[in-house]
Amino acid sequence: MIAALSTAGCLGSRNEGTHATTEPDGAIAGTLWMSGGPAPGHRRLRSTSIRVLAENRTVATTTTDSRGRFRLGLAPGRYRFVADSTELLPRHVDVAAGTTSRIRLTLSVK
Repeated sequence: MIAALSTAGCLGSRNEGTHATTEPDGAIAGTLWMSGGPAPGHRRLRSTSIRVLAENRTVATTTTDSRGRFRLGLAPGRYRFVADSTELLPRHVDVAAGTTSRIRLTLSVK
């Protein structure tokens, strides 16, 4: 089961009468991993809140499920991800219209 999410857009139908739309045109699906820290040192992070940033502004939030997975729709663009005030790796993810980007986010701890 994928966790509930909140995005800036609406997942309703497109308004064919204008070029402006709030419907996400792309998506990101992935898992959140912790790397480092106490043994085992590499594990999926479940029930973890992730903020999605575009130009230092939060545009969406999501929470990982019991297996560390998440999925959310986003408008095309470049995004960063933050969990508990820590930037996740990779540093940037690009979303293209009509595609789902599959990613593995990592929270690196010492």
